[in-house]
Amino acid sequence: MMSPLDAINAEPPNVWITYFDGFDPSTWGFVGFDTDGKRKSFLRRSQAGVLVVIAGSPQAKPEEKHQIIGVLQCSHEIGVDRDYMPSAAFADKESNPRSRGSWANAVRVVRAWEVSEDSRMHIRDFASETYKGTNGQHIGSQGTPLSIYEAKRLLAMNLREIEVFNCPPIGETNFAPAEDVLRPSRPGPTSQSPTEHREAEGPCHVYVLALSGKPGIFLNDPSARGKIVKAGFSKAPEDRREAHNRHIPVGPFQWNVLKSTEAEGRIAFPGSIQGKAAEAAMIAVLDRDGRSLGREFFLAEDGVIEEAWKTAIEAGEKT
Repeated sequence: MMSPLDAINAEPPNVWITYFDGFDPSTWGFVGFDTDGKRKSFLRRSQAGVLVVIAGSPQAKPEEKHQIIGVLQCSHEIGVDRDYMPSAAFADKESNPRSRGSWANAVRVVRAWEVSEDSRMHIRDFASETYKGTNGQHIGSQGTPLSIYEAKRLLAMNLREIEVFNCPPIGETNFAPAEDVLRPSRPGPTSQSPTEHREAEGPCHVYVLALSGKPGIFLNDPSARGKIVKAGFSKAPEDRREAHNRHIPVGPFQWNVLKSTEAEGRIAFPGSIQGKAAEAAMIAVLDRDGRSLGREFFLAEDGVIEEAWKTAIEAGEKT
């Protein structure tokens, strides 16, 4: 699947624009079309990983109308609207006369970013070549691809990644320049979210957590192969496993320590400098040869995981 930055820099860009009444991918994890024909046209003219820029529709909140409020990354997985919404959100959709029965031909969203209020742009300024004022209904009903100049305007915005329905949790994030935020995954400070706990500086171990259960079911993607993994470093990898499992219900999907320098009997790295170097090297391989699921999470085959692990050890030992 094409990465966000590759989508922007492609010729032509793999970037589209459409209207939404609001922006909440945690309850609306899809881009919907009124007809299967419109959906097929979108899929035929885009590639998996396509970015869809969201402008506030005339029905959006006053401060969001015609403003660029978010960005979605779509797979080419298709379904119906209720497949990608919590049951309560679907009930709300069907109880609203405006949305009842509409936009049911769904394309799944896998990542999402909201635009900071201070960097929002009016659609006529952002999509100055595509938006003509008279084609707003067309843009809203089936979307329109952007020119390379328009797509690159995303890089001037401040974004922050937010959660998408039925995708791995990402925790707390901050607004930052789009070029940094849109990178597939990146190592960060030891604690970035409520599910992570800041640890004292000192010796640390590199680890890979693997999620049990079938990845195709967890990701709602029958084509998914390999393991869902998380790369990281910690004073105690087993504690990280427990911390992640506390935030998901008991069931077929549980985190396990797949690899750790501690389990292999290796001496701990002296501190976070070495831990971050090892984590960054591991993420680089997983990003290149696997599928990014946001932040330190990836879908990867066993061979890719092995290569990433060896690269991480070498990087940590050389730092």
